[in-house]
Amino acid sequence: MNPIGLLLLALAGPISDTEIRNQTRSIEAQALKSPPAMSVDSLLETAMLVQPYVPEESKRLYNLVLKQARAQPELRLTHTIVKRWTTLDSDEADKHILGLKNRSQALGLLISHYLRTQRIDRAGALAFEAMRTPSLAPADTPVVLQTAAQLNPVKAAEHFAGMSTSLGEPARSLVNGLVEAFPDRPDEVRSAIEKILPVVADPAFGSRDREMISRTLLVNGKEASAKGTRASLLLMMAVMERCLSPDAALREAYQPWSEVLQTLHGCDQTKKILQSGRTRFELAGGSGEPYRPVPPDFTPWQVIPEIQRSVPPRWQLSALWRYLVAKPRPEAEVEDLVGTFLKWSETALPESDPAWHTESLLNLEGRLYSGGEKWILPATLRPAVFHAACKVAERMDRDPERLTVLTEAMRKEKIRPPKEIPSVQARLELLSLRELLEERFDFNLTSLAGPTRSLKAERGKVVLINFWATWCAPCLAELPALEAVYNEFRESGLEIFSVTDEPKDVAARHLEKNPLSFPILLDPQRKVFEHYRVQGIPQTFALNAEGAIAAHLNGPQTEAQLRTAVEAARASQ
Repeated sequence: MNPIGLLLLALAGPISDTEIRNQTRSIEAQALKSPPAMSVDSLLETAMLVQPYVPEESKRLYNLVLKQARAQPELRLTHTIVKRWTTLDSDEADKHILGLKNRSQALGLLISHYLRTQRIDRAGALAFEAMRTPSLAPADTPVVLQTAAQLNPVKAAEHFAGMSTSLGEPARSLVNGLVEAFPDRPDEVRSAIEKILPVVADPAFGSRDREMISRTLLVNGKEASAKGTRASLLLMMAVMERCLSPDAALREAYQPWSEVLQTLHGCDQTKKILQSGRTRFELAGGSGEPYRPVPPDFTPWQVIPEIQRSVPPRWQLSALWRYLVAKPRPEAEVEDLVGTFLKWSETALPESDPAWHTESLLNLEGRLYSGGEKWILPATLRPAVFHAACKVAERMDRDPERLTVLTEAMRKEKIRPPKEIPSVQARLELLSLRELLEERFDFNLTSLAGPTRSLKAERGKVVLINFWATWCAPCLAELPALEAVYNEFRESGLEIFSVTDEPKDVAARHLEKNPLSFPILLDPQRKVFEHYRVQGIPQTFALNAEGAIAAHLNGPQTEAQLRTAVEAARASQ
């Protein structure tokens, strides 16, 4: 459906079932022209969106997905495909997914999904099956270890110790699993640490990691800091061991933090200390990059060979960014150069993620720096980079969700999307359908206080839907601002729903000491999280009286920012 048609639908009021069917067929037409993973992802998302309104259309689309999967068993799975597939068909999805050619990838993604939706027993059963799979791929190993460590720490540690790897990511996932397990399985966690300590304490451990990680824990008012994957994991293991064996002599590997560890007594707060620590990922090389910048007067066909030859992999993206911003360049030249870089990085760098490169090059989250300078790609260059990224994403058929992020960003920045790419067109129409259905969307979630709360019951009010968790320090810092705004506006028609995917007892323990006036809603299956496509938290959506989204707030907000969102929702009614 063209943009004018969509605008007329929006002006006419809530979308009808017939209009939903027509829009669905339009998305389907674009999806079927797309590569397999992009196609399946678009069809599954559309089926999920329309299921509450036209269930027969949702079923038809799902059957089309099954037909595609049978015809293309080499289909590349993604987190979003697995998430949507299992949501649509909770009984049979595992069988269909594990029947695809890449069983290792299927196991890893299913485990990750069930872990996030708190179906730990199901995730654990798949994790132990994966550990018996000889062909388990390195990329799927971290989530397997994290899940297995929560249920059987010793078995997971033995599997890791037998891997003979110096990469930090599997160990990081394993230790995160031990953090979840150690209060309930102290003896097993102690034995697991004994088994993995020789590997992690080796000075060469983590030296080949692409990302450099720093971690800071606050222990009884004192900071314990560690730089690098190896040191960060040793610090976490040291805190757990100190809690579990307070009278034991401190290991040599833990000596850098001996002063802070001496203040740690008992395990009451240890898990919170470990989960609320600050982790920093240095993605762009920080200051003092160890390479000579590519001369700005180099021609485009000289740039990639020069980056290949003289720039270490860790700083190659930074080198390209510096070349692009050094002087004005024609749009066609930028698009060709970025496309060439992304294609090259896909094939030349074993651990490369061109979609991540694109998102970083555009600095969509605004958090990347190079040499102390924030990455800002000039507006004149951004259309070319977006278009190059979309073309590579379509060709790779690897990450539909990243393509959605790029499509949304293009809409937000009012950049013309490339019409010749069916996957982009399908996502544009999906985004429009999502917006048109928003006023008809409803959920029923159990509140911490007991009663079920419905979104539709709040029609006529401004509603703030806030997503948070007790382990998220910025979320907890934001809660007092939400409380203040709620008390200020509740009598004049404001409701706040604060949604968490954590177990009821976890949220209840926190709120016993930090009570709030507005409802806390429990979403253990993450269905509301998924509807609003929430990845990081905190996030807050301001809905107007008709239920349409008037503002989307990403990250912790101040009282003033929340008031502005409330006023925006009132003004949009």
